[in-house]
Amino acid sequence: MNAIQNSVPCVNERILWSMPYYEKEGKSISFSACKKHISFYVGVETIENFALELKGLVTKKNAIYFPYDKALPTELIENIVKWCLG
Repeated sequence: MNAIQNSVPCVNERILWSMPYYEKEGKSISFSACKKHISFYVGVETIENFALELKGLVTKKNAIYFPYDKALPTELIENIVKWCLG
């Protein structure tokens, strides 16, 4: 949450689908805590754009899974947020 708020000024924040949801100019990202990972919903286009940086992480159609047993890649998250919402 801090990485998102600090990366993009004037982002709109709300709860949607029981998740923190961030939106700016029609673009959005959200995340949720799951049993074994944090799901970071960023969209297909974003996952394709950051494919090289996401190697070693599990990705699905529109989500990146950050496992709890590894440190969060804060810089990568900030870059993704800036690309999605910046």
